[in-house]
Amino acid sequence: MLIRLGGQGRVRAFSPLLYRYPAAWVPKGLPRHDGRLETLLPWRQARFVAGEYNALTLRQRLARLGRRVTVMPLPQRLQQLGRYIEGYRGLLGLPSAGAGEGVLQHPGNGRRLLLLGANGIGTGTGTLEHDIIEHAGFRNYLEKPGFQRLDLERLIADPPDRILWSAPTSRALAYRMAEHPVLRRLMRRPAPRSASDWRWHCPGPWTVGLIDELAAWGAEG
Repeated sequence: MLIRLGGQGRVRAFSPLLYRYPAAWVPKGLPRHDGRLETLLPWRQARFVAGEYNALTLRQRLARLGRRVTVMPLPQRLQQLGRYIEGYRGLLGLPSAGAGEGVLQHPGNGRRLLLLGANGIGTGTGTLEHDIIEHAGFRNYLEKPGFQRLDLERLIADPPDRILWSAPTSRALAYRMAEHPVLRRLMRRPAPRSASDWRWHCPGPWTVGLIDELAAWGAEG
């Protein structure tokens, strides 16, 4: 988020995980810290920024030692995305770009989409992923709220129109369900670039592009 908003020149050091799953637009050679408390403590005037679910122990220790720590909560619904981006703009001292700006709602295509993740878990209603699916013009195959363990027999008896695999390609046991022959046939249609994409898990300005790609995929015959 900080890089995408033009903050690379204002950040003393990024996470040591910066280049583990880099996006194409992340510049090479940016400074990184090593994640150790001893390294970060001397930066007395720095503001430390952490995502909601990462570096829990480290940020708690920094806060107890009097350092300024800001935790950025992840949006749980699409309508929270604008405020989330505005929060990062505020950290960088940038002017507001309008947190109330909406995301384009594409026309419905009449197709049901199943977002399939690891361990046979699908994404239901009341989630950010559901909002992305609906804004792209699909209907969510799962009509109950939250993350749900999928039933293979139901999928065979009542298959979705499209399945999008949202986990990395791997031989891990967690991904075994996606290798079932019936599901492989349902996933045979070439998926958009958003399949197996970090943008499902890390909302930001790129979420709009993800929705547009899904909408184009849904408009295909």
